[in-house]
This record gives sequence, structure tokens and C-alpha cells, in this order.
Amino acid sequence: MFQFPLGFVYPTTCRDDFFPLPYLRVQSKMNTSRCSIFLILIFYTICLTQAKIINKNVDRSLDVSTQLVKELTKITATNSDGKPISVYTFIVPAADRKNLAFIAVRDENKKELKYTEKLVDGNHQFVIAFPTSTATEVFNIEAVYTKKLIPHPSQIPQSGKQLVRYEGNLYLYSPYETKSQKLSVLLSSANILSYTQVKPFNVASNKIKYGPYENIEGK
Repeated sequence: MFQFPLGFVYPTTCRDDFFPLPYLRVQSKMNTSRCSIFLILIFYTICLTQAKIINKNVDRSLDVSTQLVKELTKITATNSDGKPISVYTFIVPAADRKNLAFIAVRDENKKELKYTEKLVDGNHQFVIAFPTSTATEVFNIEAVYTKKLIPHPSQIPQSGKQLVRYEGNLYLYSPYETKSQKLSVLLSSANILSYTQVKPFNVASNKIKYGPYENIEGK
């Protein structure tokens, strides 16, 4: 999956000292049986391949107005074969895991869902379990990151105005195909010096809205 980088540079009221430094003979009957088993295995494998989880809709909100970067992701996931979804894998890239201070997963009724974390191919997978599985699951992932806002430039004069830079992913980093997704960003200032521009997007004061983006392939 190709990931567009997401970045902003904007002023902040915080001073730079508030930012700490940041895997041979077989009978005919036996031949027929083997052939039958072989065909069954092929058919079963094809079925497994076709049945998959899809992100039907993803709605992300990113708050970078304070030193703590808060991200709320609402996901509507469906199973292509109509069977219940028992687990869902949410990925936090290795570069972001060291900054992750808090993560919680809740269902539509705000009931907390359990998850297990494991490291796979350098990325951190949070495997979310659904106690009462259905073919469509709607849930929210709340994450808080520290040290994600970078002073820009790293040093300024005493009377200078501090800018900060944020870098992240425009698309949800996911192993599943995403049919539709949007992202809204809240900044601390309407004075935005630079920002990622991938259409469609809209800028209004200190808010930027991206998307919807459709049919984004999974990782």
C-alpha cells in the first residue's frame, strides 16, 4: 500500500524547551481419491482467499493543537463472505510506537474492547477481539502520542516565534482494503505555512479536511 505522507508546519504558543528530545503403483481407486482431495483443497483455498475483512468506512480525526497529539479513528469493518468478524488487526508503524502513550478501543456503545499486541515485520499489531461477533463491526480507536510535534527550526532567537512540524500518514495504515476514508485535522493556529495537498481537501481557519479517498489497497 502506497502511503502519502501527511505534514504540517504552523506556529505554536509553546516554547521549544517544552519539547523533550525525541517478520509405484497405485490403484485407480487411490488415484481418484487423491485427485478428489486435491480438488477439495484447491476449492477450500480459493474460498479462504476470497473471504476477507474490508474497511467499509474510516473516519479519522487528528488533534495537533497541543503537545499531546490525539487521534480518534472510527472504523466500520465488514467481512466479504458475511461471516462474523472475530478479530481485527490495527497497525501502529514502528516509527510511531515509541511515541504511543495511550490506546483504547471501544465499540459503538462505548464499551471497551480487549486487544493483544504483537510485533510483526517491524510493525506493532493490535489484535482486537469482538466478544459478540457480527459480519459488520463498528468501533473507535483512541490513541495519544507524545513528542510528535517537532520544533521548526530546532532553535530560534529568544524573541523568535516558534513553529512546529507534524509528520504522519494521510491514509489509515491498515492491512485491509479501505473503500472510503476521511481525515479531519485540528491545528493550534490558522496561520499554516505548509501542509500536504492531496485532493480533495479543504482548509478553513485552523482546520483541514481531507477526503473522501476511495478504494485504498491494504498493506
